[in-house]
Amino acid sequence: MNDDKTRVVTKASAVEIGTELNQTYKIDALIGIGGMGEVFKGHNIQTGDPVAIKVVLPEFARDEMIFELFRKEARVLNHLAHDAIVRYYVFSLDRVIGRHYLAMEYVDGPSLAASIKIKPLPPEKFFGLLRRLADGLHKAHEAGVIHRDISPDNVILPDGSVERAKIIDFGIAKAADVGGGTILGGSFAGKYSYVSPEQLGLFGADVTPKSDIYSLGLMMAAAVRGQPLDMSGSQFEVIEKRRSVPRLSDAGIPKQFHAILTAMLQPNPADRPASMAAVRDMLDQGQSANASQASNQKSGSIRNAAVGVALTAIAATAGWAGWNYAQSHKTQVVEQTETPAVNLPKASAPTPSLNNQPPVASAQPQTQTPDAKPKDSVPAIAEPPKREEPKVAVVPNLVTPPLQPVTPTAEFNLAALRNFIQTNENGSCLRVRIDEFTAKSAHLSALGTPEAVSKFERQFLDKVGYSPQISLGSLTAPQCTLIEALNTGAQKNGAPLTIKLNSNDIRASNADTGVAGDSLVINLSGIADRNIYLFVVDHEGGIQNLNRTCPSCITIKDGGLNAKLSLFSPAVIASQSPPPFYPMLVFVAAASKPLNDLNAQDAFDANDFTDPLMKAAASADDFSTQVAYFKLKSK
Repeated sequence: MNDDKTRVVTKASAVEIGTELNQTYKIDALIGIGGMGEVFKGHNIQTGDPVAIKVVLPEFARDEMIFELFRKEARVLNHLAHDAIVRYYVFSLDRVIGRHYLAMEYVDGPSLAASIKIKPLPPEKFFGLLRRLADGLHKAHEAGVIHRDISPDNVILPDGSVERAKIIDFGIAKAADVGGGTILGGSFAGKYSYVSPEQLGLFGADVTPKSDIYSLGLMMAAAVRGQPLDMSGSQFEVIEKRRSVPRLSDAGIPKQFHAILTAMLQPNPADRPASMAAVRDMLDQGQSANASQASNQKSGSIRNAAVGVALTAIAATAGWAGWNYAQSHKTQVVEQTETPAVNLPKASAPTPSLNNQPPVASAQPQTQTPDAKPKDSVPAIAEPPKREEPKVAVVPNLVTPPLQPVTPTAEFNLAALRNFIQTNENGSCLRVRIDEFTAKSAHLSALGTPEAVSKFERQFLDKVGYSPQISLGSLTAPQCTLIEALNTGAQKNGAPLTIKLNSNDIRASNADTGVAGDSLVINLSGIADRNIYLFVVDHEGGIQNLNRTCPSCITIKDGGLNAKLSLFSPAVIASQSPPPFYPMLVFVAAASKPLNDLNAQDAFDANDFTDPLMKAAASADDFSTQVAYFKLKSK
């Protein structure tokens, strides 16, 4: 019970990409799967406007409780107009697929949870965000709806803007006018780090609008400190921690926020403000006295030892789907306040994809805004464990004059070379691509460890009679876990994929100075009509799922995929100098059927990724993968 995230129950999707719902909406991409339904990005066929669509899972179509939950959510919120609440459009049944669906406003931006993992909420924005959310919830309470699951996951920042924050996921909301009953039959709904005492059975277990006041107080405390207050633990600990007001001073909460948070976090609902309107009144009374102090206070932070992907993530439905985040110290979403990616691309030679297909032309970067740069991009406040940075052995790229084509000998032709490469790759940390091959010379590109490549080179010499010239992308041991899994059997007879990067040397953005780095532009061809899953792998083996953390960074058109993002380099201990670069991978998987095991989490550890990868390979007849390498330069 120490997980502050709603867990995911993965189910097989029965809705294909391209499906039209009542000739009104078209499904464009699967965002995620929750315990009760699937979440898709789609668009209005007539207007082209983007929408988020929840589709009830088939097994719940006849479940009156779940069906009533969806219907109530749509009925109440369809008529609830407030700028701080995501708009709901229609709840209907598509008789072709036999599924009910709920269409709503598509919000393009990171969740508050993703934002504060990188940088706590600036103190000067605290009162403005609290007032906006309190005002929106007051409107919902007046309409007879209690949210019951207020948390950073369920607050979205459109384009990274705190001032435009929106509340999502009223799917477990309780109607306030049903005699104390609840659609969920009184069962717990919410995240343990933010749940109110009465939701755990204290004070008569009566869930009222004051329950949202308590959860909003915990959420605002988490936002300004960059991580939740310690309110989780065992069943006993979770309850005991709610018998008294949390010690805000010990938690590092700035003093100017103690009065309002203490009022909101009273264990007994009777002692809290009477309503969200009363919370607003308290803000009006206290904000003017504290405004000067709040604007001058700067929020401190310690750099998280992880690669942060600077991207804008859709979150209009992430809270509803209830993502289970597998790791807390590796890849993270970074708030972007102006543009979806840092717009300072650096042109250089494209990175080849590691398959045996001929190289393709490099994709052109998307339209840029020259003066765009990230704001307040600071990693999470939690101090990472101290450890030495991995020592990466690097073999420089070999520059040689062009070869004159020579007809290969019958004894060792191109087909034999490919078979030789595949035999050596099997189960090892090695991926080899043929750049040029003749009877007397060979130029190869390789991913792997120097030891694996050296062994391959000796065997090549024994087999062919001369040494190949190899350009090596040197990997770390955690990254080898993915490569070894791919070489063990995570590949089937799917059409080949080709990855092109705009550069194989990407300059990282600087979180301290605010200086923007290079944009990484990914171009993928050969996807056809298949489902595509895109990942970034850092030097510690942290694997971030871009389909979930930044679907708005990904564009699929005319059988190709383009993605654009920016990167922050890992922090290092002050006494140490950063390495000149960090080895990074772009990994992609494709299949005609949805690969729910690969898309079940925002991020994975390298060791935890092997099992879902092999399950995805076993479940699809046309499973394809591809990997590309680049260097993230720290200076």
